[in-house]
Amino acid sequence: MKYDVIIGLEVHVQLKTRSKMFCSCSAGFWNEPPNTHVCPVCLGLPGALPVANQEAVKSALKVGFALNGQTLRQSKFDRKHYFYPDLPKGYQISQYDLPFSVGGWVEVDGARIGITRAHLEEDTGKLIHVNGQSLIDFNRGGIPLMEIVSQPDIRSPEESRLYGQKIQQIVRYLGVSDADMEKGSLRIDANISLQPQGKWKVKKDRVVALKGYTLNPKVEVKNMNSFRSVERALTYEVERQLQTLSAGGKIDQETRGWLENKGVTVKQRTKELAPDYRYFPEPDLPPFVFDPKDLKKIREEIPELPDEKINRFVREYALEAKKAQIITSSKELADWYEEAVVAYAQTEKPGADYEHIDSKKAEIVYNWVSGELLRRLNENQTSFSASLITPAQLAQLLYLIDKNEVSSSTAKEVFAEMFRTGQDPQKIVSEKGLKQVSDVERLRETVREVINLNPKPVADVASGKAEAKGFLIGQVMKLTQGRANPGLVSKILDEELK
Repeated sequence: MKYDVIIGLEVHVQLKTRSKMFCSCSAGFWNEPPNTHVCPVCLGLPGALPVANQEAVKSALKVGFALNGQTLRQSKFDRKHYFYPDLPKGYQISQYDLPFSVGGWVEVDGARIGITRAHLEEDTGKLIHVNGQSLIDFNRGGIPLMEIVSQPDIRSPEESRLYGQKIQQIVRYLGVSDADMEKGSLRIDANISLQPQGKWKVKKDRVVALKGYTLNPKVEVKNMNSFRSVERALTYEVERQLQTLSAGGKIDQETRGWLENKGVTVKQRTKELAPDYRYFPEPDLPPFVFDPKDLKKIREEIPELPDEKINRFVREYALEAKKAQIITSSKELADWYEEAVVAYAQTEKPGADYEHIDSKKAEIVYNWVSGELLRRLNENQTSFSASLITPAQLAQLLYLIDKNEVSSSTAKEVFAEMFRTGQDPQKIVSEKGLKQVSDVERLRETVREVINLNPKPVADVASGKAEAKGFLIGQVMKLTQGRANPGLVSKILDEELK
């Protein structure tokens, strides 16, 4: 029997605010001593009352808009009851039937993945297992947490990874979260099931069985701490369920944890259902009623998002779609690239704007940014914000190449020094004597010297071997330490060989 893979993801995103969701404790808890960012509210002590973080609510609304969701005029918080050691109150303040955003979609590699809801809640504490003991750090408890629930539209582990990366990209563009999986500010849980082909369909946001068939239960997979882990865990789970069903076994509805070092999922507990959580409205927080004017203002604050930027780069700069995807992978990278493109255009046409960019210049800037700049940032583990080189400096360097003041190979040497020191390219070229040699008589002397020293390649040129000419040009470049103007060298060499 052939099966379809049906996956829905829950992406949990910690919002970047100064304080926690319902109290004034600092949200900057990373690498801080355990239980030092706590108070009676986030510890759930008797009599403590929550107050909603306005900035977190605003960020949640932005996420909803960016995911093409619908913001409800009225929303509220609810209590979600379950017992776990890192949940001090015995319930979590979350949202159930009136979240901040419903519906929506994102596009992933040409496929549209639906969004069921995007709601706001408080994060839990963290269990730390040391020497056979389980310790609790409540610093994370109460951090604003956005939960984005996809529809069961994902059809493969690879698509799951791409979807998670797209959500990460969007919230980073919005500036509402660092979305760092290594630090836990973005976490992913997956629900996965295998259903026989032709025996099911998606109705609204649920998988339903066709008449006469009972659905195979879905399995929740947790503890995936990287996008690579997401793909590996779900690939394993597809194979595990397939083998079980093929052998005539049954799938249990349960929560399984991913063990990265062993490459397997293991059973943790049976999966809870909505009635188990005993949701009811949070009595200590009033409902939210949004003014359309305020919602309009928040929507206007949303920057150009990745898909929009990709389409514009393809349209205005004539970049290939794949290149546009690479250069827009982060907002910092896209902004740096575009600033360099405009600066480069303005070296010849002062006042040139985004709408009047030579596509050839945009392509040249892309090659330098995606090549030299990203390579050096990665090698030195440097972020854009810490980089010493500026877009304007790259534009100046490219202009020196255009004016034949430096060769392309020398320009890379200059770029390396710019990256290391932050100095302007003109100063580096001047101080190091790297200006390209374009003196005709000087180059003619060097060309004649190379001809005299290499009679065989000269004879090969005469017999029609084109590669021999390249060898002779290389010898000239070697004698001039790479500073000769290659085009001028080629012209003089042709003249002398005649």
